Amino acid sequence: MCSVKPIRNRLNLTVLTDLLVERVVFESGRAVGIEARAVNGRRRLNARREVILSAGTIGSPKILQLSGIGPANHLADLGVPLLVDRQGVGANLSEHKAVWIEYRLKHSYGHNLQLHGWRLARNALRYVAFKSGPMATSVDINGFIRTTPDQDRADAQIQFWSLTAKKNSATFETETFPAINAGG
Repeated sequence: MCSVKPIRNRLNLTVLTDLLVERVVFESGRAVGIEARAVNGRRRLNARREVILSAGTIGSPKILQLSGIGPANHLADLGVPLLVDRQGVGANLSEHKAVWIEYRLKHSYGHNLQLHGWRLARNALRYVAFKSGPMATSVDINGFIRTTPDQDRADAQIQFWSLTAKKNSATFETETFPAINAGG
């Protein structure tokens, strides 16, 4: 996740909150703004130069379809006026299911203890100076597999992490005991 804090005071940036973008507004085939739902009703916001849609894997196709860009038959079923027939918009989306198993270790293997106290400071400096150490990786081993031999390509992923994260935490913080994670 990135932050707008470093550029928050730019004259060409306006940040609005408590809005839900529902569709991109087009005029003469060109995106000119957005329509959003606010607490006090719908709002139309016009762009001075360009509209950039960045609403994630699920949100972007949804907004495009609500704007009239997507599979013609699907949009007709929903009662959305067609602007551009694009069969790929919203196609092949799938749920990303995952199962993670935490293994506690008897010895200080793994990175949990390396990311607390003075070791955290040492490893932060190591990362800044050399781009190495436990802060230079997220997943230690990552593999893609076919769950059945008849699959023509990989349809599952397995991962191994040499750290574990605290549960129900608003920020990422590792546990303070030796452990690893495996899952996919």
